Amino acid sequence: MEDIANIGGPSLSQTEPVKCEECGCEVFVTAYLMRKVSRLLIGAKQDGMMPIDTFACAKCGHVNKIFLPPELAKENEEKKDKSSGNNNLIL
Repeated sequence: MEDIANIGGPSLSQTEPVKCEECGCEVFVTAYLMRKVSRLLIGAKQDGMMPIDTFACAKCGHVNKIFLPPELAKENEEKKDKSSGNNNLIL
């Protein structure tokens, strides 16, 4: 028979904290990345906005790579490589 204690999923003791890559804080707040969408792509008279849900560090505002969609994480890494050592999120 299945272990009834395991039905609800993993317990907190089976998890590990997620920390900010910049400052080590373990508290995050809901944030949105905004992307502009060309009016030609959406068939509208004006450009549109596409919000992307993510999490930002409550202390320093940094967005960890794991919270970015893969396309944006790759784009951000490429921009970081070209910049002069700036560790801030570049979108």
